[in-house]
Amino acid sequence: MDGTTEPIIAVIGYPIAGNPTQFALETGFAAAQIDCRVMSVNLSPDRVAEALAGMDAMNFVAAWVAPTCRTSVERLREADGDVASCAENPADDPPEGSVSADLVNHRSHAGPAPFDVVVHERSGDDQPPWIRLSMKHRVWPRLAAEALKKSQRPCRRLWWVGGKADVTPECVSQHKTALLEQVRATANDVWDALSLERIELVREPAQVRREGSEEDGVDVIVFSDSEDISQADWKMPSKCVVIDLNENWDPEYLIYWDRRKLDAAERSAVDCIRGADVHAACLSELTESLFDRNVEPEIFLDAIDEYLGV
Repeated sequence: MDGTTEPIIAVIGYPIAGNPTQFALETGFAAAQIDCRVMSVNLSPDRVAEALAGMDAMNFVAAWVAPTCRTSVERLREADGDVASCAENPADDPPEGSVSADLVNHRSHAGPAPFDVVVHERSGDDQPPWIRLSMKHRVWPRLAAEALKKSQRPCRRLWWVGGKADVTPECVSQHKTALLEQVRATANDVWDALSLERIELVREPAQVRREGSEEDGVDVIVFSDSEDISQADWKMPSKCVVIDLNENWDPEYLIYWDRRKLDAAERSAVDCIRGADVHAACLSELTESLFDRNVEPEIFLDAIDEYLGV
């Protein structure tokens, strides 16, 4: 690699303290004997453009973008095209490099957080050096499908809980279509009964309805990246899979979801997939995409738990 002795991945956010991503990646890379450096950068959102330019010059492999910096990366793309999105041209041939073709072609634009990592894939001076990808939107349908398979029940209805649910009808329709494409991409029969009419976008978990018919099915409830949803006094329904997609490393928030996971068994829920579980699966997906090496999510999850327990 030009300019460096080994690949480098950055983890950027503001503040970045308390984020377990660097430690988890380093642990996973050590387990797989992957020669790659990881560094965390406490990056103010107004310095994102300069930071990405520097990482481009030094040929960084990728940057995991914490939620606090994602809006700045998005604005940078809109302003001067320095960051490209695979979602905008899903049929385009993927650029040459370490990212697998199926990942680049995967549509990742659904939901309020359309990406979580930028990958350095400069193929020419006239091409943007960074490609936005969403590990999260790739792994959550698979995690849900695995839980549904264990229960031997199909998905009856998908609830997407997020603070931006009250948008225009056109946006709602596009969002539902994208979500359906995401789950169908898993090629798993647990999603066969799901249709656009069975996907609901709501602002708060209290709006999740429990219907008495179709008792053989399971509701999948996804808490998307949103800061204004209230979880107070929300009771997890039975026969459901609950997934948290938020990257929130606040101790109280983590304890809240640990309790939810314990409550799942008491309420006869199928499973509760915490944000830490999703994050570990995302890092496993990223590692395989960049280096074509399989590191089980459990290795990353153990590292996350160890870091957060310090």
